[in-house]
Amino acid sequence: MPAVSFLRPKASRQRAAFSLIEIILAVAVIAFALTAILGMFPVAVGAATDSQRETQAALIARSIFDQLQARPETPTRYFTLVPDADDNPDQDSKQITIELAKQNTYHDAAVLDSDGKPLGGGVSDPAKAYFVDIAVNPQASPSDKLSQVTVTVKARSASVSYPFSTLIRQTQ
Repeated sequence: MPAVSFLRPKASRQRAAFSLIEIILAVAVIAFALTAILGMFPVAVGAATDSQRETQAALIARSIFDQLQARPETPTRYFTLVPDADDNPDQDSKQITIELAKQNTYHDAAVLDSDGKPLGGGVSDPAKAYFVDIAVNPQASPSDKLSQVTVTVKARSASVSYPFSTLIRQTQ
């Protein structure tokens, strides 16, 4: 009679673990993904800065258009630049005359800071300055008495300009 072994069969020695190759591949995938994500941050910051600059330019142009449309009884309009009293207590407000009945361009009609306030006595930080050009072009039809007004806001920090146009009635 054969001898009966009371020994249990040996269990296989498999472990629930990762091999070295799997770990290296996982680390490589994570490193590649992190590099791609970190590479997007400068692009996102640049896009946010451009968006902020363009929004500020639109606000400046809208403010000028609103002031030019506020007095519809005369072809001569004004817009007033009001300084920040806290920053420039000695600086008076500046009134700029715009003739709607004549074709004209007003170069650097205003120099504003990033908050839309006028900069007087020179530009302390040109990177934060906005220069404003205003072009007036009366329309061909004299019965309408309309002028196309284009306000171009130039941001010196990026050497870029943002043109905005609207039609303004010369008189009622």
